[in-house]
Amino acid sequence: MVNSLRPAAVALAVLLAAAAPGCHGGHSSWDTSLGPFLTIVDVSPTSITLSWSNELWPDAVLIEVHRYEEFDKKFRVVASLPPGTTLYADPTLDPELGYTYRLYAYFEKGPKKDSVDLSVTSEDREDEAPVAAHAAPDFGEAPWLGKVEAPRLAPDGESLAFVSDGLVRVLSLATGETRPAAAALPSSQTGAVFAPDGESLVVAAAGGLWRVPRAGGPAVPLIAGGHDPDLSPDGRLLAFAAPEGVVVLDLGTGERRLVAAAPARAPRFSPDGGRLAYLDGAGVRIADLAGGDRPAGAGAAGTLPLVFSPDGRSLAFLSLSGRVAVVPVPR
Repeated sequence: MVNSLRPAAVALAVLLAAAAPGCHGGHSSWDTSLGPFLTIVDVSPTSITLSWSNELWPDAVLIEVHRYEEFDKKFRVVASLPPGTTLYADPTLDPELGYTYRLYAYFEKGPKKDSVDLSVTSEDREDEAPVAAHAAPDFGEAPWLGKVEAPRLAPDGESLAFVSDGLVRVLSLATGETRPAAAALPSSQTGAVFAPDGESLVVAAAGGLWRVPRAGGPAVPLIAGGHDPDLSPDGRLLAFAAPEGVVVLDLGTGERRLVAAAPARAPRFSPDGGRLAYLDGAGVRIADLAGGDRPAGAGAAGTLPLVFSPDGRSLAFLSLSGRVAVVPVPR
């Protein structure tokens, strides 16, 4: 039972690349080599087998496997492997604990390099629901965007919305051209999300949320006192951060529901619309809209962006150390 997170990794790489520093002659090569992603080949309450690709580390002379254990809150070396190794089995897991794995590659010259973290909880091992992912692709030459915030991809993958200098702008990934998404709104815009059909955006500006046509046009007010918007896959529900916490608004009926109390923020819908990932003071959490709320995996302290896999079984986000973490979604 291995599922692919490649589209989520692609989306996450785009978001990270949009904010990447460096500019040469007006353009920049986006370096999306985050390191290999780990794949769970087999799992049980007391053991796990991991695999990975060596394509990014062809010249490594040593590979170390590091494991983070909940009880002592630190990474420890659990294996030193010869170059070319792509598989590791760990039969020493405590059924009651969660673990995070990381690889380090060492070279004859130059600094060591590391992989993307993979976390697995005790509940995940009971359910035997492994998470898999692949290395992010090379996006090649792309326009330099400068300093940007809150990047979000369009559903068709052809445009990227982001905030720069207080304005939401839309970048065409085909032509490299950018334009303001909501020029008529005040220049205190903090974020935007595309509607599922791609024809409009919900823009956070002036302390409220507005719907704006993708092709340009007048902004329609949706809600006052909201930011960090996200739309459900069917476009029926609008989630956002409000002073009282994370709120879900039914755009058809106007019904408003508090899902998580403050300081919850930055909600993101799962692909089926039934769950909501968000940030709070304790880290990354996932709420079931039918009831219930759980941390998103072992040691899931992190920040934006939050990216679900297409099947909703995995969640990728940035850890507080700036690394990409991938965790199974509690069921």
